[in-house]
Amino acid sequence: NILDRKAVARFIELTHREYKRRFPNKIGISIEAIFTDEPSLMTAYIHPDPEPRYAAVPWCEEFPEFFRRMKGYDIEPRIVALFTDRVDPPDEARRVRCDYYDVVAKLCAESYFGQIQNWCRENGIASTGHPLWEEEIAHHVAFEGSLFEIMRRFDIPGIDMLSSRPENVFKGNGFLGAKFASSAAHIQGLERVMSETSDHIERTAGREVSLDEMKGIAALQFVMGINVITSYYPWRKIPPDEYRKFNDFVGRLASVMTGGRHVADVAVLYPITSVWADFLPTTRSISPETQSRLIRQISGSLKEIAGGLLEHQIDFDFLDDRAVQDALIVDGKLKIAQEEYSAVLIPPMEIIRFDTARKLIDFARRGGLLIAFKRIPNKAMERGHDETLGILMASEIEGGLKLCRSVEEMIKTLRRRIEPDLLLIHPNRHILYNHRVRDESDIYLVFNLSDHEFNDEIRLRASGPFRVLNPDDGSHEELDDIGGFRLRIRPLGVKVVVVGVCD
Repeated sequence: NILDRKAVARFIELTHREYKRRFPNKIGISIEAIFTDEPSLMTAYIHPDPEPRYAAVPWCEEFPEFFRRMKGYDIEPRIVALFTDRVDPPDEARRVRCDYYDVVAKLCAESYFGQIQNWCRENGIASTGHPLWEEEIAHHVAFEGSLFEIMRRFDIPGIDMLSSRPENVFKGNGFLGAKFASSAAHIQGLERVMSETSDHIERTAGREVSLDEMKGIAALQFVMGINVITSYYPWRKIPPDEYRKFNDFVGRLASVMTGGRHVADVAVLYPITSVWADFLPTTRSISPETQSRLIRQISGSLKEIAGGLLEHQIDFDFLDDRAVQDALIVDGKLKIAQEEYSAVLIPPMEIIRFDTARKLIDFARRGGLLIAFKRIPNKAMERGHDETLGILMASEIEGGLKLCRSVEEMIKTLRRRIEPDLLLIHPNRHILYNHRVRDESDIYLVFNLSDHEFNDEIRLRASGPFRVLNPDDGSHEELDDIGGFRLRIRPLGVKVVVVGVCD
């Protein structure tokens, strides 16, 4: 039980401390991090089962007291509200669920991920790993309470990528896991983000992947902010010369995409509070389809928003409530760690933390662009703030808060306010990019998701002398003028454009 501090402490004693005892000269030298793989609260069902089973929620012996200290009331008389709206007024039941999963998330982060991180730091190494099914927000509630809460207790946040077909990953929601993890790193100022990468899905279906697909899935993840690839390809099936080409390719990308700071103009609020409010445990296999209409809408809209932004060459980060509330507002931008956002998008959520809403309205009033996608939140997670929240939101409808009912309207609204960082002369939804600034250089990673060659003119916001690097073979081409220039990228290929000082 990863909520149980004593159980986790014993686990650390039997594993982490035992590694240190057996390999005292390796910890902090050849062993630079310890990896945890798919820990979860295990209160949701993944596969169908003909046997009768019960809906379940996370619990541990100290939970009632922990809840009482955090929320100021007893959860035990209200446990039924975790399973249904029919015992309390619906809004009260939903707020009970918000409080409950808020506590679950914090206790999970502190008891399991926090204790491991503390041990790792005390012993001079990093804590890393990845949770279970991190790409789907409905799963976050059941498996850890809140993905961002636990990601804050990784020194190297991570994911797994079980498919090596980039086009399938981007058509589905697999790319969201990488954006969640890299966003968690960006808002904490962390340098590395890890992916456990393999062709597991293809291999179990009896399909082999090509070298171009292996390189393509690595490139897609680098564009999403991953910069450490731990690969799990079956070495017996891949010729050594191909594996060497793959590793050289990944190494070249990692060398240019590690360090410095990430650049993105847009942030998307992580809408976990509205998912908490509606989430009900089920005896069926966990899926947004077994949850409320609002959860299904939130889940689908996250993919719609994220995919729409990326396909229009607008990079972004997800922000949790803590990041928003801790941010500074300077010159119409939301500043968090090394990130600066000119616009914040609110997914179609109903319940929002009051302090988060107040900070975002302040951001809009001070020159930032605030966009609500399809609906505007109208209820506060905290009791007694609904009326004030409504007044706040209504006051900005004609000002800095814009309601966009489609991706097309959202993109037009952003384009009217924000100069493109990377502009294609001819629109192409298959071109994705990532921008970092390191030392005196602007580094643009440009990826072609298509199965056709890209050969077109692009324009960058950064200016100065530039170099185009080819991570396939390490070659480069230097050019003097950073105006519009033609870039050629093979199918599933990537190029690196370095603007400014080129070392």
